[in-house]
Amino acid sequence: MEQQSSPTKERHAAGNDGSLRAEDRESEARYRAVVEDLTELVCRFRPDGTLTFANEAYYRYVGRRREELLGRSLRDLVPPEDREQVERHLASLTREHPVGTQENRIVRADGTVCWQQWTDRAIFDQDGNLVEFQSVGRDITDRVLAEQALRASEATKSALLRAIPDLIFVMGRDGVFLEYHAGKNTKLYKPPEMFIGQKIGDVMAPQIAQQALHYIHRALEMGEIQTYEYELTFTDEIAPHHFEARISASGEDQVLILIRDITERKQAEDALRRYATELEARNEELDAFADTVAHDLKDLMSLVVGYAETLLSSEVNDELRHSLQVIARSGRKMGNIVDELLLLAGVRKADVQPGPLDMAAIIHEAEQRLAPMIQEYHATLVAPATWPVAMGYPLWVEEVWVNYINNAIKYGGCPPRVELGAQAQPDGSIRFWVRDNGRGLGPTEQARLFTPLTRSDRKSGKGYGLGLSIVRRIVTRLGGQVGVESRLGHGSLFYFTLPAAPGETEFGHG
Repeated sequence: MEQQSSPTKERHAAGNDGSLRAEDRESEARYRAVVEDLTELVCRFRPDGTLTFANEAYYRYVGRRREELLGRSLRDLVPPEDREQVERHLASLTREHPVGTQENRIVRADGTVCWQQWTDRAIFDQDGNLVEFQSVGRDITDRVLAEQALRASEATKSALLRAIPDLIFVMGRDGVFLEYHAGKNTKLYKPPEMFIGQKIGDVMAPQIAQQALHYIHRALEMGEIQTYEYELTFTDEIAPHHFEARISASGEDQVLILIRDITERKQAEDALRRYATELEARNEELDAFADTVAHDLKDLMSLVVGYAETLLSSEVNDELRHSLQVIARSGRKMGNIVDELLLLAGVRKADVQPGPLDMAAIIHEAEQRLAPMIQEYHATLVAPATWPVAMGYPLWVEEVWVNYINNAIKYGGCPPRVELGAQAQPDGSIRFWVRDNGRGLGPTEQARLFTPLTRSDRKSGKGYGLGLSIVRRIVTRLGGQVGVESRLGHGSLFYFTLPAAPGETEFGHG
């Protein structure tokens, strides 16, 4: 009965797989179609600042090509004196309060420094781990120059105001317009004579006038810049326009008001929000799908291996015995792959508490698991007598060592010589490593490592591409990093870092 039902589930899940992948691609395509046509700056980047996506407006703005920026840290574009402020702002975004606004500068390719205002959204996975930031920005250099112009000469102020498309008001505490400027390319343009000397309540809708007066009084009383947003629907359009008002005191009884149309920015933010929601839903569905398929495959392979081993115990000819041995061996290997898949999915969802690690005992367990392979390859393992104490979860860290040592034996020399070691780092972490005596890896091969379903030696067909992906996921969950150092003809050194246990500061051997 079980043998009949499992394939049915498998076919059903496979159909889900195809549709989910298609939906993901469709969602991504819709998102890109929206943001590529926007004049607002849109980008996505990892927690370490590495840029993973930007729209064409962003590349034009910074004056660099896509291939120049993708994979680079955005820190390189921010002036050194602004970086601490940007990092402090991003660190303040939490799962409960994931959205925030900041202003900072970017250095363009031609060396010019321009100001932007960014709306940043932090994206977290189900476990509360920070996955990426999604940001929408706009150039505010004109606005900054305008504010500076108010403190400069009247001639400079006049020249700058002529170049600015936004609405700019100088208004008294009583709501009377004292000065007025509007670029003719804005939807809000009206002749200056309609405003100068008039009260705000006489020329604007009551709700908008009341809101503006509220923030005018706050700006004057608190001495702080007040920013708020509002909507207007024009008679010739169906959808509303979004505007941002920025009010700052420019004296004891008057304020400067700058108003900008932020409709495109709001559209980009909505697209990012919908995209993040869709991604979260897809991830949950894919997790459930992967878990179901993996368990069903494991049940089926257990049956295949069980039948093969039962037949091996009976009287069979040599040819059939060889075939049964191949079936049993392949079935066990498939079972190992399924276990890896389950571990890969489980690491993200599991809730574990890191503690001090007995690394010698963990490596001993890893060697016991790899004993048949070590014997088959005639491999030599060299490890130090003592280890520094790091913080982690023993079963996961054992899996890291098993994968690293397994690869070092497979891709090592003939015979393989595998060296293990550790070194305390200045940042309070401990760097553990595995060095092999293989042919080494070129830059292209190194770039493909730690990615699911890739392997470094496709010609030989060794490995099944999940090990290093599992390593990265485990180490990242434990607060560390993974990496490789390699040159062709000089072997490879794979490493991972973990936080040092309290008091573990001076230790190292190499």
